[in-house]
Amino acid sequence: MQDLTLDGSWILQIGSKYEGVVDEREITASGSHEFMLPDIWAVHEELADRFADEGDVLLLQATDFGRQVNLPSTTWVTIIRPTDYSIPDYDSGVAHCSQLFPSLTGDDLANACVPRQLKPPF
Repeated sequence: MQDLTLDGSWILQIGSKYEGVVDEREITASGSHEFMLPDIWAVHEELADRFADEGDVLLLQATDFGRQVNLPSTTWVTIIRPTDYSIPDYDSGVAHCSQLFPSLTGDDLANACVPRQLKPPF
């Protein structure tokens, strides 16, 4: 988490997976819905390439920041930390998610992108 300040700023979480998770909304390169560590890394790399112009695209453990919940395994999250703009609040983050994923709405959008605050783990 070098250079990542847990200062309450808003980021966009654009990926979240743990080893062995089955996600019916996404498919691995091998055509499976079950994600293993190499698949999680591949998805992160694809997202990092796709959204590089949005800011810093980082891969973190879910336990590195924010609200902690019981998860079955180490959960990896891909976030966008904006560099050329700021997200002032949750609703602005949702609007920005809609711009990043214009073909998605409702639960599908929330599965792809959710605003979160960079706060110390609690």
